[in-house]
Amino acid sequence: MTQKAAAELLSIPKSTFSDILHRTISGTREGHRIRGLKSIGVDEVSYEKGHKYMTVVYDLDKARIVWVGEGKKRETIDAFFDNHLSDYQKKQIQWAFCDMSETFIGAIKTHCRIAKRV
Repeated sequence: MTQKAAAELLSIPKSTFSDILHRTISGTREGHRIRGLKSIGVDEVSYEKGHKYMTVVYDLDKARIVWVGEGKKRETIDAFFDNHLSDYQKKQIQWAFCDMSETFIGAIKTHCRIAKRV
């Protein structure tokens, strides 16, 4: 869902929705510790009229965002796995949900070898 569509659904201006989204993401990233990650969802979200992207990683068991990175390239998702998860944490991921993006599929195959991709 685009930011514009979400703002319309909530009956608020798109700029207000965008501000709330960015404050939430910034607050989530600050001092956040990732624990007990077993089922992840990975997707890209467009913003600024679809010209920029961010990659979002969700903890599907706890229904929350665990990480957001700028861009949608392989380096972006690799940064999550390399800089924010230990080898032990990567081995604990049992399920990985993503679209058919070769970027995300390749990263999951590399970093979460036992995870079943859905």
